[in-house]
Amino acid sequence: MPVLIRTCLAACLALVAALGPTFAQLKEQEVGFIEDYAPDGAALTLQRGDQIVPLRLFTRVLQGDRIRLVRPDERVVLRLMDRPRPIVVTAARGDYVVQAAASARGMLDGAWDSVLDALTSLDTPERTLAAAGVRGSTDELRVPLLAVPQTLIAGTRALTLAWLPERLAVTITIRPAEGAALVSGAKGMAGSWTSAPLDLTPGDYTVEIVPNSGKALTAGLHVVAADTIPAIPAELTRMTLPLSMRALGAATFLAMKGPEWRLEAFQRLAPFTRDFAPAKKLSRALAEGGPK
Repeated sequence: MPVLIRTCLAACLALVAALGPTFAQLKEQEVGFIEDYAPDGAALTLQRGDQIVPLRLFTRVLQGDRIRLVRPDERVVLRLMDRPRPIVVTAARGDYVVQAAASARGMLDGAWDSVLDALTSLDTPERTLAAAGVRGSTDELRVPLLAVPQTLIAGTRALTLAWLPERLAVTITIRPAEGAALVSGAKGMAGSWTSAPLDLTPGDYTVEIVPNSGKALTAGLHVVAADTIPAIPAELTRMTLPLSMRALGAATFLAMKGPEWRLEAFQRLAPFTRDFAPAKKLSRALAEGGPK
């Protein structure tokens, strides 16, 4: 091998060796992520050594990161993976330095890496503008959740639907391919509706949503046995995680598998949207036809 090539190869290997531990050390220092912040859309940051890092939903936080809030209405909810409950940081607390008893490595690796990357993309100015456009573009009934035929898991379960614009009042009917309707003429308002528990057995169903004025929408549901669902990575539903985190991980994974799983993902988030900001954010994105 010519001397020049050997010299260049040695230099490249030395560079990789120098950079590799740095990345590994950063992963070792990951201890959680940003679960929520206020006010919505605020340009908050955290300090990481001599770097200023934009603070958004699902931003990973490292040991030693410093969160500094100034205004009394600013608030950050921090999820450290070694604690059962989130930490609420306010300006009244002064500077908050992130300290955790254990690294999140092994908890936020693998599938969680791709899940958090996908979720972070939901909290950008571009995404906010696009969502506003989707919600306010027309008075005509739209149900992005049902834009393509959806696949649901069989079982006795409540079903939650959402539509746009939210101001429309609608009537909802759900029929199997054969037999009596499971839901007939149910009234829905304020952009969402949740049924009583329904006995969903494998097979095809039709959902009809009729606005008080305007054109009705009809969509198909395909209900399948639970063992046909895409295999959800075990790290996303680890029993040591809070139930809300497990639901978020599974729902994000399903939404990423294909548009036919958006409604199933939406169902898994529904119980947590009131009190868990990440579930609310993803649920809203799904109702608008995302994430994309």
